Amino acid sequence: MNDAEQQEGVVLVVDDEKDLRTNIRLRLVGEKFKVIEAGDGQDALDKIENNHIDVVLMDSMMPKMDGLEALKKLREDYSPAALPVIMVTAMGENENIIQALQSGANDYVSKPCDMAVLTARINTQMSRRRAEDMKDKLIGVVAHELKAPLTSIYGSLSFFKDVHCDGLSDEAKELIELAFNGSKRLDRLLHNILDWEKLRSGNMYLNLETLNLADVVQESMNDTVGYAQQYEVVVRADVPRVEIEADRDALIRILTNLISNAVKFTNKGTEVLITAAVSSKSKLKLPH
Repeated sequence: MNDAEQQEGVVLVVDDEKDLRTNIRLRLVGEKFKVIEAGDGQDALDKIENNHIDVVLMDSMMPKMDGLEALKKLREDYSPAALPVIMVTAMGENENIIQALQSGANDYVSKPCDMAVLTARINTQMSRRRAEDMKDKLIGVVAHELKAPLTSIYGSLSFFKDVHCDGLSDEAKELIELAFNGSKRLDRLLHNILDWEKLRSGNMYLNLETLNLADVVQESMNDTVGYAQQYEVVVRADVPRVEIEADRDALIRILTNLISNAVKFTNKGTEVLITAAVSSKSKLKLPH
């Protein structure tokens, strides 16, 4: 393998046998990987929390916390695409292999490890993750590039709708309203993509303020009026006027998405009802 072909990255090697970890580390370092070691599942979770890891090589059988339990905990926070995990099992442990794959493992190798095969599988996961990262970055770049022109279109339609519609026919007004609502939906979609990109990069910050829940719900409903009319669905709310601490824009986008999905999957001629209640512990509950 020449320098151009080598897949440099950080591999976390998790195994309770120190000699085996050392052997794997030396071989992977020889392949130009950076290696971090962990002695059990909990140690692995701690290392992942405090270090950038590209691929995890996890032994299935370990004391304290075994590899399968650590994998399940890991998948609560990281998808297979975000953090690939290759499980290491003893030869013939088919049941462990099946459980690992069902729990979110990306791949597996059997002991004793063939280092050529192991390196190839690590390289494959590295390549897939980098391709996923490139796709995510591309989506983020496209979203940022679309933000300015879409904001201009949305603002222009809003101004025209509010100021210049008086002399137009009902059909023209309806077309402008449809265009405005469509641009509003695109604007929400764009902000969802930008929020997702911020979450992925760890740069998502919430602007918390005191809000009245009923007002926020009503504004979210107003944003979906045109969409609901297309599906011939009525949206109404029965929400108490309680104060909450939240990021207004983020909460409206979340509620708008929920309402839009409810409208989309509701039969024509029926309604979507939004309800909320304050529990005895003063926590707001939104019914499922």
